[in-house]
Amino acid sequence: MSVTKAYVQTTLRLDPETKALLDALTRLLGTSQRQVAGEALSLFANQLAASDRALLEGLLNRRD
Repeated sequence: MSVTKAYVQTTLRLDPETKALLDALTRLLGTSQRQVAGEALSLFANQLAASDRALLEGLLNRRD
């Protein structure tokens, strides 16, 4: 299995300024957009209030 098949594909609509920031960060850091976005989401989640983090964990562990 190739590395890219291990990931789920998604599409985001970003305003031009956010897209420019994403592009600049990927060039600066030499990483993929996937990695920059993933790390940003993790940082965002970690900065939530404890009660919101607990709710988020519950959502992540739900079986629909």
